[in-house]
Amino acid sequence: MQKSKRCKVHYRRLDRAVSICGTESLASAISNALEKPMGSGDTLRSKASHRMTSFPNATENKLLLNNIHINREEDLVFGNICLFLPGDMQAILDLVSKDEEHRSLDEVLSELSIYEMKAPEGSEYVHAITYWCAIGDHFYQIQHQALSTGPIQDYLNWMLCEKSGYLHPGNRIVLKSVFDREQMGADLGDIKEIQIGGIVPETIPQETRLAPYTEDEAKIREYTETRGLGDRIVSSFNSAKKILDDLLGPLKAQQLIDQMPSEAALEVRVSIGYRAQRRRIDKQFMRNLESGLRDLPDGQIRVKGKDGEFLGSDARLSLDMNVKRMGTSSSLLDLEDVLRQFKEVHRRFLFDGRITA
Repeated sequence: MQKSKRCKVHYRRLDRAVSICGTESLASAISNALEKPMGSGDTLRSKASHRMTSFPNATENKLLLNNIHINREEDLVFGNICLFLPGDMQAILDLVSKDEEHRSLDEVLSELSIYEMKAPEGSEYVHAITYWCAIGDHFYQIQHQALSTGPIQDYLNWMLCEKSGYLHPGNRIVLKSVFDREQMGADLGDIKEIQIGGIVPETIPQETRLAPYTEDEAKIREYTETRGLGDRIVSSFNSAKKILDDLLGPLKAQQLIDQMPSEAALEVRVSIGYRAQRRRIDKQFMRNLESGLRDLPDGQIRVKGKDGEFLGSDARLSLDMNVKRMGTSSSLLDLEDVLRQFKEVHRRFLFDGRITA
């Protein structure tokens, strides 16, 4: 009997306000790019090597789109993306050592050998797998810690605009998160505070960053600067600095950074509240948040209601589902069941009015 794994299905949607991809749906564009003949006559779908590219900011790592399923009638495309490092070795625990006859009994009983081994010839170790499905302009993903929305959006842009040439190289798509209406409620004025915590990812497009506010908007913007040791994520520095620039202005942000020790890492935590309780949240501001902060980890965007209590673990739309594994002890998910659960989540969101077709 197959065991199930509890997986969070994350929801994103094509942001047509900033995407440049024509009038066709996201799923249609991806499907057409996969089946468009290239100069050699091959299509991206016909050979896996055509769908392999380098991981953003880590070119030695590779991404591969795999297990593709296209359903034109449902305007749906499904697959997974694998992350691997060619020639990488994996640590092995030697439970039955060949050298035991040369060791004392105490040595054999007290420790086991650990060594590294390459994958069998013609194969590679997979470091991460993310499963995804596009239905119309809707995008669903079971994420891996190493493969969140940002790298997948970058991969799709590479495939659509560069590799296949289906879209012009100057075009691109942007996938935005959507706030959960069940948490937000119908009246945005009931939201007392939006709390954003964690490192801001480098994948935020320039035009979707939070715009400076005017004084008459009466919004409070607070920051908390925390110091970390030198082994924190150094690549996040520029991303965090962008948020400080937006919140404080470039001059004050630089003054703050100048006071940091040289070995420190910059981390930003933002809390957005209101001076006047009668003010309503600006809808454009909410749309900017949905698009600009789509790639923050779970639990990093939380909403506080008028009673002062946080509403749920994360404000972005998602749903936990039980997905079958390939086997009792397998870490791989059953592909047919993954697709089935994606379609079920889509059906529920439409039925409950949490998204619109």
